[in-house]
Amino acid sequence: MSKDKLDINDLRQKRAEIEAKAKALVEDSESLNDASQTAEFDALTTQFDELTAMIERMEKAEQMTATMAKKVIAEPAKAAQASVVHQPEVKGAKIARMVMAIGQTGGKDGRAAAAYAMDNFGDAEVAAALDTGVAASGGTLVPKAFMADYIELLRPQSVVRNRVNNVLPLPNGNLSIPKITGGSMSYYVGENQDATISEPTTGDLELKAKKLITMVPTSNEMLAYSGVSGGVESLIINDMTAGNGARQDVAFIRGDGANDTPTGLTHLASSANSIVAVDSAAPSVQEVATDLGKLELGLRNANVKMVNCGWLLSPITYMYLSKMRDGSGNKVYPEMSQGMLGMYPYDVTNNIPSNLGGGTETEIVFVDYNDIVIGDSLDLTISVSEEATYKDAGGNLVSAFSRDQTLIRLVTAHDIGARHDGAISVLTGVKWGT
Repeated sequence: MSKDKLDINDLRQKRAEIEAKAKALVEDSESLNDASQTAEFDALTTQFDELTAMIERMEKAEQMTATMAKKVIAEPAKAAQASVVHQPEVKGAKIARMVMAIGQTGGKDGRAAAAYAMDNFGDAEVAAALDTGVAASGGTLVPKAFMADYIELLRPQSVVRNRVNNVLPLPNGNLSIPKITGGSMSYYVGENQDATISEPTTGDLELKAKKLITMVPTSNEMLAYSGVSGGVESLIINDMTAGNGARQDVAFIRGDGANDTPTGLTHLASSANSIVAVDSAAPSVQEVATDLGKLELGLRNANVKMVNCGWLLSPITYMYLSKMRDGSGNKVYPEMSQGMLGMYPYDVTNNIPSNLGGGTETEIVFVDYNDIVIGDSLDLTISVSEEATYKDAGGNLVSAFSRDQTLIRLVTAHDIGARHDGAISVLTGVKWGT
């Protein structure tokens, strides 16, 4: 029996298969008169006994985990419901349950939070994570097994992440992968002539995890309903991913790499692919077509494969292009109602400002996402506080204590890079519609 596969369900399945083989031998009375068949039966019996012992040990370990999770060292100060109400599990529910359990028990005692998770959710996995998941920097470390759902939920919150398929883990917070900065060349040669040696120009794309802290204020009243409604779990996980995803988009699109932040698409674009738009708030149809064509041409001139291309537009640019009409009154880009601009999909985001260049300019980004890579550290740390202060959307300091709130702090890390220097083009100084 291989010892690198100790999943209890696999072991049970294997034991059932051995039992079936042994039963078949017993039912064939003539088989057991054969020495080789008798030896096979004895071997099956030994395997069955070994598997049974392994399964019993694993079941005992699970019972011990559940028992430890249920033992309450101190009565949780804000314990709510004592009965478990089973609800359909939403994506990311286990992380939301961790947040609720930590919040309801004050965030100081992992054992108490684990007990809360067992009593209110009946979730042994969450209880075990809370009981043992103390992060080195404080807070509670979310198990990597829970992280897949969280990262998947970030995709609709970030237009860049939603388009990028190359998402890689960052072991130890760093990853180096090769990138091509120039193509190889081929030559015809005559008889007995030496071939010219040519290789692609390569470099390294260095991804280094950049830490992102997200603050999520949550009503204590809502936390008190944990275990009663799956809707509470949805609200909490949505709040956690919305703020995190939106801030990632700011960095992924226009981050300048300063102060340990990611370098975004507009700064990853080569100087050759940084193009200035026609200087007009009401350009002609031909002027708009020419500027958009320059962005696409920039990628094609750089030998980009054009596999997964897309546009990034600010709201004002989207409105201008979608309503633009030719001399006959026809829409110039009717395909925009289907989510396409020309041959490629577009995304509209407020994370491309409309107040650049003195307040009247914006930008358009065209990118082949096939050459973009996002690295995730797969570490998520959760901390809570009822006493902390935070800044609201207006920049005002707010006390969680005075608002009867619990402040959730999420710590994640990630980075973004381009495998091809020419995969991004940027149209700057866009005044269309301003």
